[in-house]
Amino acid sequence: MRYERFCRAHVRRILRAARWDSTIAVYVYDEEGFSGNDQNETDIINTIFDLDESFIKFVDLTTGKTQGCIFIVLDYDSEPAEIVSDYTANRYTEFLITKAESKL
Repeated sequence: MRYERFCRAHVRRILRAARWDSTIAVYVYDEEGFSGNDQNETDIINTIFDLDESFIKFVDLTTGKTQGCIFIVLDYDSEPAEIVSDYTANRYTEFLITKAESKL
């Protein structure tokens, strides 16, 4: 992947913004279903970059409700701002996206 280092950093900023709140669990959807929240940041990023398309789901552990999802699409020449293909349009996910993009 042409901009892989920068794309990984972009995903890392999204994850760190989400994990700042200890009541949020992060799950990644791959071929085997959603991965558990017990993965560390590096494992989550590696899972995302092993796939061409993946979903990141953010769940509030106190209520069990999904706060939002982000759809990541990785192409060879994708720049960091282009890898987020779609996301749940709400304040939570918009905050994560805005926080990550502010560092681009």
